Amino acid sequence: MSTEIASCPSQSPTIGFFSPEELPMTMQVGMVGTDGIVLAGDTRHSISPIFAQGGARHGYGSSKIRISETGRIAVTCAMDMIGAHRFADAVFAATWSNNDWENREYRLRQIGREITNSLSPDFECLVVFADPTPALYRLQFSSRMAGAVSGDRILTFVHAGDSVNSAIFWSMRYYRRLPVNRLVGLAAHLVTIAGELNTAMVRGLEIVFCSESGFLRLTDEENRVWESKAREWDREIGGLILGSDSGAL
Repeated sequence: MSTEIASCPSQSPTIGFFSPEELPMTMQVGMVGTDGIVLAGDTRHSISPIFAQGGARHGYGSSKIRISETGRIAVTCAMDMIGAHRFADAVFAATWSNNDWENREYRLRQIGREITNSLSPDFECLVVFADPTPALYRLQFSSRMAGAVSGDRILTFVHAGDSVNSAIFWSMRYYRRLPVNRLVGLAAHLVTIAGELNTAMVRGLEIVFCSESGFLRLTDEENRVWESKAREWDREIGGLILGSDSGAL
């Protein structure tokens, strides 16, 4: 067992039946474009039974990207879902001014500290504001660092969740600051291939765009089209590298 897996927090029966991610789960990426931001992530959730009741761990597919009722803020949720959703609720409930955009990472860290303590399970969120112009942030909470909260504004791209997954190669190698309609394929490919490398814990695809006009969530069918394209690209890349007879990858 690797050091990373061994250091993951164990489940506490006091937090209900949603399991902290003992194994890396969730692959999310945010990319800053010239005309907005693209968010992409997988949709697999894992549920572990309450210890006293027994039962089997199982999973289901559901969105991990939340959009506020105002349609002006989005938050992705990774690692402990209870903590991540509490943080998202607090961000949506907060009052934001277009005059405070230069210090929003400070406010996000403050909100993270207000809803956690040193025993809270680790969680990670990407936050996107549409106003006054689209901006991307990452918030991380770690109980292993005495409840430390870190938050940064992201100027290029960022990963959340299974950020040790080798699929992050794709953004590290090919990201450029381009219009979001040219970045969506890269984001979709990264998440889809992350699922190939972590088949038990990463599955599905959802994509959300942000521009100054607000957020656009792709339909399930549109997400499936992008996932299908990513798998086809993967087969083509394998054929180019290993030879045309390797299309069964």
